[in-house]
Order: sequence, then structure tokens, then C-alpha cells
Amino acid sequence: MNYGGFDLFFGDHDGKPAQNLPPRWGGVDNPNLSNISAETAISPSGNSAALAIYEHVRKLQEDLAFLGFSVVGKPDGAFGVRTGWGVREFQIYASMAQVACVRQDKKGLLLLDQTGSPVKVDNLDVYFDSSAAILAKAGKAAVVGGTTAGPVSYYVDSLQSVANSARYSGPISGVMNAQTRLAIDHWLENDYRCPVVLEAWKMVHGVRNDIAASGCNIWAHDSFTEGAPRVFVRDFSSYFDFPAGRAQNHYHVVGYYESRGFGGPNASKGHSWSPEAEMTVQNITGSPVNFTQLNSPALSTYRTVRVVAEAECFGRFDVLNAWDNALVSAGPCHWTMGLFDSGKYGRGEFVGFISYLTRISHEAGRRGR
Repeated sequence: MNYGGFDLFFGDHDGKPAQNLPPRWGGVDNPNLSNISAETAISPSGNSAALAIYEHVRKLQEDLAFLGFSVVGKPDGAFGVRTGWGVREFQIYASMAQVACVRQDKKGLLLLDQTGSPVKVDNLDVYFDSSAAILAKAGKAAVVGGTTAGPVSYYVDSLQSVANSARYSGPISGVMNAQTRLAIDHWLENDYRCPVVLEAWKMVHGVRNDIAASGCNIWAHDSFTEGAPRVFVRDFSSYFDFPAGRAQNHYHVVGYYESRGFGGPNASKGHSWSPEAEMTVQNITGSPVNFTQLNSPALSTYRTVRVVAEAECFGRFDVLNAWDNALVSAGPCHWTMGLFDSGKYGRGEFVGFISYLTRISHEAGRRGR
């Protein structure tokens, strides 16, 4: 039974035996040993305050990183904000019909460089079915062997899209409940990986050339802070339909790191999918322009909104920013989510919009979570 069967959540930790600090698992300090699985080693004294190993929170963090959810950061045995993010992201992707999986023809095989020598990470050989946290350090693949259009990282080249044979149906909560524990077991047993991979690539004459150092499988706003490389996504999930002319097996640019302000991800007009994401009359109102109704309330409102949108986001739905005093700004007026003021974050307008959208279309709100 993984993680001792505990519903791990924010504030849990593995304790500090050297300081006689007992663990906190499932919100219980110094939990009853009868709830701890056989995988947990206990000190000869039988004192739970002197637990040596097993460390349930650290094991969870390591497993999430293994599966590609590196947002958890360095495993430290403390269930903090980023561990909660990792669990929540896992629950979201585990609920999808398609996930990424290590290619069957690559399982058990070593990564080889251009000379045919084994690729080393931290002086150790790396296999295609190694932890995603290790494979992400291997860099650009010597050859392209998978379905993704090259150039590719070794990590992306190791993956293929497969049907999720055990979809998670529990709450998206960030709490390590029983259903989530079963889902993680299934992912580990079947070599599943997170189906969405973001990577930073160095560009030469507008073309991807080489993956940037520490640029593979980036998650958090501060995971990659170089401004010149461009960030691309490879999506194995098939969750969203790709418009005509946009191949799903390609990398697609999403933006770059902006060092101004608070620092964080940003997108410009050149990173937009146009015309699909342009705020045209058709895309805003759902109907094409009717030139006999140019002064109608709908088109008058459209012109007003479009002028503001041009200044805020180049008139593109997919131009976002997350580098100023808001966690993220999006939409025609770049509504804010998490607006920082007077030493704390407020909700901002975007939260209200999401609530409104979910009210009028639960499916749209759910798919955009």
C-alpha cells in the first residue's frame, strides 16, 4: 500500500528523527503505527518519533517527479504548496482519456549519443524508461525515432500517446486520496508519463536548434529564467482539438521568460495561433461580419472591446502574461488573476470571469481548468 495508505495533504511531513520530531501523515501527528504499511521501517525502540524510514511524503514527491510532474521540486519530505500542485496536476492528467507512455520499443534501452556511446547523467547510464527527472537532463536526442517532428529531446522522443486504461474519476483536490494512490500505482506499473511537456529551445534564424540547459520539462514560473530561448509544448493528450494546419505531433511555441517586473512567462503576437486565436467578429460573437449591421449594439461593443484588446494582448486570445504584479493576465482586457497589492494577492477580475463561464457552461469551465 503506497504512502502507508494515508491521505497525504498540505502540512504533512515525514518528521525529523534526529530532532525527535514525529511524522505527520493524513493530518495526524505521530500516527498510529497500525496504519503504517509493512514498507515502513521502524526503529528498534518502536517509538514512532524515531521513525527511520519509510518517508511517505518524500516517496510521493519522488514518484511524481518520476512520472514527469517535476513541479514538486526537490523531494524534501514536506508536503508544501508545490507538492499539492503536483498531486492536483496528476489528478487532472490522470482523468484524461489519452496520456503519454514510454515507447514499447524503447523500454529497457540505453540512451545513446551520436557516436553510439551511452549518454550519462550524473555519471550514470540513462534508460528510456528511467525517471522523467533523469531523462529530462539528457538533452537533445541524437536521432529522432518517435512520432514527434524533430529536433527533439531524449525525453520527448521516449514518449508516445496511448489510451489511459484506468482513468481517475475522483476530485481534483491536491489531496492524495485512495483513488489517486491507485492511479499512481497504475501509472508506475504501465510506464505512463505526464502527456504535456514544456521545453525551452535555443533558436537559430527562427528555428529550433538545441534544447537549453535545464530547459526540458519545465513547470514552475521560475523553473527556467533565460530570456532568449523560446518555450515550446509537445502535447500527447489529444485533450484539445488542433486546428487544421497545426499538427499535434509537432512542438508548438507558447512564449518565453520575461525578466521585467516580477519575472515570469510571457507571450507576444508572434507566439499566437493566428487566425484561430485572433479576436475577430466571428470568434467574439459567433457570427461573421454583417456589413448591413455595422452600427448594431453587438458590433459597436465589439469595436470597443477590440480596441482595448489590441493594446492589452495584440487582439489575441492566446497572448498571456505572468511577469507583472498579477499571477496571470488573460482575455480581451487582460483580466488579472491573483493581483498583488499591499503585500498580498487579491482575486482579480479573471476569477470572476471563470466563475461566470463555469456557470453558463460547466463543460467549458471544466475543460479550461
